[in-house]
Amino acid sequence: MTALEASLWVSVDEIERIAKIYFASTPALPMDGHWITTELGTFNVHKHTAEFVRAFKRQSKSAKFLPYRPKPNQPWEYVYVYYEGEPFARGIIGYGTWGSVKGEGRDRYTIASRRIANNKFTKDKAQHLMVATEKLDVAIVNANTYLLQHNALEMGKHFREGLIRHQEVDVDLADSNLRMARITSLFGKHGYNRLESSELNRITDQLVSTTLPALEVYLNGQAESDRKPEDVTWYENIKMVAERKKEYAQAANRCKVTWCVYVQVKDRGPTYKAARIPHVEHNGVWTMPDLMWEDKNVTLTTWVAEHEVPAWLLGKMAVADTLDINQYVPNIGYKVANNLFYIEELESDSTT
Repeated sequence: MTALEASLWVSVDEIERIAKIYFASTPALPMDGHWITTELGTFNVHKHTAEFVRAFKRQSKSAKFLPYRPKPNQPWEYVYVYYEGEPFARGIIGYGTWGSVKGEGRDRYTIASRRIANNKFTKDKAQHLMVATEKLDVAIVNANTYLLQHNALEMGKHFREGLIRHQEVDVDLADSNLRMARITSLFGKHGYNRLESSELNRITDQLVSTTLPALEVYLNGQAESDRKPEDVTWYENIKMVAERKKEYAQAANRCKVTWCVYVQVKDRGPTYKAARIPHVEHNGVWTMPDLMWEDKNVTLTTWVAEHEVPAWLLGKMAVADTLDINQYVPNIGYKVANNLFYIEELESDSTT
C-alpha cells in the first residue's frame, strides 16, 4: 500500500485531531489572501489550490477541507476533502507537480481518490490514484466524478483482514482449549505426545456420541450398584469433554454472516448503509474467504429510518458503539471507526 493510499484510510476523527494540533502549535504564515477557513482553524494555501477549493465548494456546499502534506514555511498545496457524518475523507485535491512523473512534472490541478485507477502508473505509485489537468473546469468535473461517497462494501473490503484475524484467533483458541480438554480427560496430561489431532478428534467424537446415553443413566441415578468407581469417573470425564465440545461448537460456528455497517448522521436522522457478507463452512468452521466478497455474494442495503433496521442488529451496534476503535468482541463485532462497524450475525440472531 502506498503512503497516499494509507492516508486515504485515515479516519476523519484522526484528520481533525491532527489539524487541531497543527492550528494550536503553528504560527500563521504571511497573509497573501489565499486562506481556507474551517471550523477548526484557518490555514494558508497555494493560490491555485484556493481557487480549486472555492470552485469545488460552489459545487458541493457541504464539503469540508483540512490540510494535507505541507511544505515547511510554504502554503499548503493539497487538502483533504471530507463530509460530516462520513468516517473517511473522499479524497485529496490541490495544485502542484505531485500528479506527474518525478523530474518531468508541471504544475496542475490534481485529484487523488480511492476510486481512481490511473493505469499510466503502476499500483505501487501514488499517481495510480490520481488524475491531473491544467484546466480548472476539467478539474471540477474530475472532482465531481471521483470524490463520491464510499459505500459499506468498499470500506468493508479494506478492513476485512483485521476482522478476519480476530475471528480466526478466537476460533483457534476455542479449538486449542477443546483439544487439551479431550486429551487431559481421556488420555492423561501427556496424551498430546501420543496422538495426532485428527485421530484424537475422531476418537473422542465417537466416544462422546456413543457414551452419552449411558452417561445419562448415571446422572439419573439409574446405574447398577455393582459398577466400578473408575467407570463413573470415566463417564464424568466424557461429560466434561461433551460440555467443552458444545462450547467449541458454539464458538467455531458462531458467526455465519458478517455485516459491515456505516452510519451517517444528518439533520433528518441516521442513515444505515450495510453490506451483508455470508460465510462458508470449512472443516467445521464458518469463514469469510475472499470469494465471499464478490458482488454476487454480497447484499447491499440502505435503511433511512431506525425502525427499518432489524432489532438484533441495532442492539449489537449499540454495544459495538461502546467499544474502542479496533476493539473486537466475539458475538458482537469489531469497531473500525466511530460510525463504521462489523457486526457478527449468529444463526439465532435473525430468528429473534
